Amino acid sequence: MTDRSGEPASPRAAYGREVLRRLFDALGVELAGELLEATRAHVVVLYDRGILPQAQGGPLIRALRALDGARPVYDPQVEDLYCWMERALVDRLGPEAAGNVQLARSRNDLDAAAYRMVLRRRLLDLADAQTEVADAVLARAYDGRTALIVARTHGAPAQPTTLGHLLAAYLGVLTRDLDRTRAAYRVVNCSPLGACALAGTAFPLDREALAAWTGFDALVENTYDAVASTDYVLDALAAAAVGLAQVSRFLETLRLLVTAAPPAVRLDPGLIQISSMMPQKRNIVFIEHLRARAAHVAGVLAGALAASAASPFEDSDLASTDLQPTAWAALEEAAGAYRVLGLALRTAAVADGVPPADVVASGATASELMDALVRRFGLAQRTAHRVVSALVDRAPDPREWTGELLRTVGREVAGRELAMDTDEVRVALDPARFVAGRAMRGGPAPVALAQDLAAAGAALRAHRGWLAAARARLVDARARLAARCDALAALA
Repeated sequence: MTDRSGEPASPRAAYGREVLRRLFDALGVELAGELLEATRAHVVVLYDRGILPQAQGGPLIRALRALDGARPVYDPQVEDLYCWMERALVDRLGPEAAGNVQLARSRNDLDAAAYRMVLRRRLLDLADAQTEVADAVLARAYDGRTALIVARTHGAPAQPTTLGHLLAAYLGVLTRDLDRTRAAYRVVNCSPLGACALAGTAFPLDREALAAWTGFDALVENTYDAVASTDYVLDALAAAAVGLAQVSRFLETLRLLVTAAPPAVRLDPGLIQISSMMPQKRNIVFIEHLRARAAHVAGVLAGALAASAASPFEDSDLASTDLQPTAWAALEEAAGAYRVLGLALRTAAVADGVPPADVVASGATASELMDALVRRFGLAQRTAHRVVSALVDRAPDPREWTGELLRTVGREVAGRELAMDTDEVRVALDPARFVAGRAMRGGPAPVALAQDLAAAGAALRAHRGWLAAARARLVDARARLAARCDALAALA
């Protein structure tokens, strides 16, 4: 029996080709730099704590630095990236010095740290893309403060509001998306270094120093937890999947706003594709592509949950190593979707809004006439509801409602004459008046909306501040580690 290359088939060859090589290639581009950085930090701490022979500190740092930027190449004799790094060190320093880099360490805690280092970078990219969308939504919300739209519930016209009010609602969602991303980052950016295989080490290793050199904000305190846990990956994926689920919902509403007649929002022509057959037809297919991204990421989360649930509570490749490349790709895909949406909204133009007469014709202000009957005549709300519902049955277009029709329906439904003239009915149905009257906190009236947008802007500034500080801490840790390695590399 031979394999696809014509060579004699063997379990080792098949395992290497179909599993180890694929995983090596998938991890290599992202993970090699993080493995080397964590290893340099480990050497620094070994040296500073007197665990490593002093004469080996400088050569190990120089050898590790020589690997920076190297592209890992799979070899059947090298089962993973750690072994690739170890063999490269052996080639440069010999087995004794190279072997000491693994003092007080296991592949378990090293891999777990490197995975977290990649994930935290992906999460910061996701947060950055989310803030781009929030910036654009905030700007368009200010543009649309007075632009009337007919909002829907269950897919049907419901009540009038403004485009600014709708966009302010999505700003609330985006703020919570950023909260979730920050929470996931807090879980991810904890150091498992020093946990070794699972029980730590009897060497006097300084776990806090290891965390500081590698930019982690805290420790995964329990050493068993540090190598057995997989929930940090799930948190990262959940933040992305939940956020994109809300992006998908918003995109469907955006599609309705763009395709309305007249449109409430106009997109940049570069986002519109012309039908290959029908010259009059314009397709907003970027919305479909982005909604597909939401489905993809949700699928990755579902797979990760299943793998995690199936794995024992111990270090296991089932829910860690094999999951990482897919998780990284999902987070990258999520950030890309947010970036496209951000650009679409940043370049979008807000139209004048739905003409008031069209808003009335949709029936969206009927509930205000109901409330007016309650206030004017002291009707119970359910009675007023039945009266206005009967008006709809008699004349589906509210522009045809008159004082006389209201009096007739009032006698039939409420058993009393509801004396409002036609002008008063028109006033009750006026959409601008409808919006202006909704001045409670969070409502669409100008004063309420201004407060809502100001609060959203403040929350967004706070998120941007956190993002800048998180990136700065990583840059600072990397710079401090580089400076310490410079000093060690200068030693004989």
